[in-house]
Amino acid sequence: MLKWATLKWVAGRDVQGASWGFGLVTCLGVFAAWVRLLPWMFARDMPSAVIWPFARVLLASGLELALQVGVPLGWLVGWILAVERGELRALGALGLRPSGLAWRSAVGLSALALCVACATRLLSGPVDSAPSRVLSEFVTAGQRFCDGHPGEVARIPVGGLVEHCDSRRVVGRIPGSRPAWFAISDPRQVSSSEFELGASEWLVQSADDRWIHVDVGRVRVRGFVAPKAMVRGWGRTLGLAASGGLMAWFLLPLLHTLRSRGVLVVCALTSVLGVVVLKEVDRRALPSIAYGLLPILACLGWISALLLDRLQTRLLSR
Repeated sequence: MLKWATLKWVAGRDVQGASWGFGLVTCLGVFAAWVRLLPWMFARDMPSAVIWPFARVLLASGLELALQVGVPLGWLVGWILAVERGELRALGALGLRPSGLAWRSAVGLSALALCVACATRLLSGPVDSAPSRVLSEFVTAGQRFCDGHPGEVARIPVGGLVEHCDSRRVVGRIPGSRPAWFAISDPRQVSSSEFELGASEWLVQSADDRWIHVDVGRVRVRGFVAPKAMVRGWGRTLGLAASGGLMAWFLLPLLHTLRSRGVLVVCALTSVLGVVVLKEVDRRALPSIAYGLLPILACLGWISALLLDRLQTRLLSR
């Protein structure tokens, strides 16, 4: 009976603290996404079908940020308040060990983090796959807009692309040091790493400031970074869930130290560093196994908190 009551109390404490942190950071993320999308929402030449894929990416990023930062910080603040109120001291008097308490909390946080990570993966859609698929979705949305709006122009919120509805060509600038422009038609994804273009025109400025005009009938672009969407998506999901669950071991230094501020600072730094690592793995398109750095960072974080606890104890004992 006592064991069941303890489990129920621990689960309630975990959900309450993590929900406050998750909700607060999610609201901030949604507000930031809304501010980012506001100019496009009121733009007449920006079809809503083109805006939604980008909005989905922003919302998914906000959920990931809430999972990496909001959940552990909200959860830890809730436990700090429980320590200050003496609730954990009462559980310790009943024979509950700190390691058992951390383990129970780790199971609950892992389940919560797994649910949020799965929801983020479903919301992000093709973002976990090759960039060509994302570009293909934007272009397809622009073509659907042009089907019902002949004679207009549809802007695509990726690299300043514009789709001319009469010619059915996508116009944009090639990123680089020298000016280069393109007008392509009938873009089609051949494979996860190849993109095929129809009749296209390319305008490039040479080294001697002369313009070179190239008119081609068919172009195939290769070299898109294309990690396997299924493997990468689940690698990302499991990495986020494991990272969230391992944050529960911050309870060990929290229960021993006399100053909880240091544990909170280490937890915050670990969470922010996890966000940076996650974005770098995505940007560099590293192998899916690189998402294993997230739980490793969580382990290093609470080990650092333990060492800080030991250092504080030695300083106070002198």
